[in-house]
Amino acid sequence: MKYLIVALVLFCVSVVEVIGQEEIRITALSDSVIANSWAARLTDQMEADSAKQFAMRDIENQTPFLLIDGGASPTFTFDQLYFERQYKIYYYRNSCLFPEPKIAMAYNFTILDHSYERYGESFIDRISEDVFGLEEWKDLKGEKRE
Repeated sequence: MKYLIVALVLFCVSVVEVIGQEEIRITALSDSVIANSWAARLTDQMEADSAKQFAMRDIENQTPFLLIDGGASPTFTFDQLYFERQYKIYYYRNSCLFPEPKIAMAYNFTILDHSYERYGESFIDRISEDVFGLEEWKDLKGEKRE
């Protein structure tokens, strides 16, 4: 019984350590990459074409983001982390100063179109449902495929 308890404690400690490392990686991503991304520079005063250009620059820099309205207390799930690792597309949460919908959708649609061309339909099911404009993009993609 003692060995079972010791094994359980060691397992829990290793899980906490892995979770802690993931939080550090997420924080490092937020501090270094997001702050310098083109996604962070989106404003309400720009045109949709500029937002598309910003998305293309993030793609060229190999740091594409999908905009998520994070709300007052943004969350991050392991599914989102898995998606980021597998597809190298990162989630950008903006809690207070979210760009106007047409700007956010222009940026996201560009990232989604590029990702669709690169990965095919397989990535669509793994995208977090709180990505801004995802349902509208899926509707547009469905019309183009039919």
